[in-house]
Amino acid sequence: MIKFLQNGKVIGVAHAVSVGVSAHPVSEKNLAPGAPESLRISAFIAKGCAEYICRLRNIPFTTNESDRYYYVFDPLESDRQGQSAGVALTIGTLSKILNRRPIDGLCATGQITNNGLLIRVGGLKQKVRAAKALGMKKIVLPKSMESDFNNLKEKDKKGLEPIFAEYLNDIFDIIFPAEPVFST
Repeated sequence: MIKFLQNGKVIGVAHAVSVGVSAHPVSEKNLAPGAPESLRISAFIAKGCAEYICRLRNIPFTTNESDRYYYVFDPLESDRQGQSAGVALTIGTLSKILNRRPIDGLCATGQITNNGLLIRVGGLKQKVRAAKALGMKKIVLPKSMESDFNNLKEKDKKGLEPIFAEYLNDIFDIIFPAEPVFST
């Protein structure tokens, strides 16, 4: 976890996660080793959502393959709570399945359901500040958070382009364009 401080006060946090593929099936218990229950639930749902989107788009990804995916949170923080990593975990899973990176400078927040519905979460101001501090240029957000983003102070959101969606599949081609897009 990276903490961003201003005058000794935490103004934002960012977490890193890796998506891995095992040679053998991974038990649900080992899906996200050592992670709090809410993150394990998010990882489980993200995997199911990625499988659902693959079926919608005729992308080969079987349940047998799905059973081999796991998530490593770095560093492991036991105080993380909530399911706001769901959208980002799903994008990471799809990236691994496609063997393709999402567009440069992308971050995401929001809870996700098995059918890809993006659900609002709290702490947007801190998440936006952390994203900007890391040099992110675009942020995927649930459509239900559009007014939250628009109500942020201009200084907090300047330089961060929101990508709003009700369902992740609706913006799949923006996140994973047919031709790789590199930022300049």
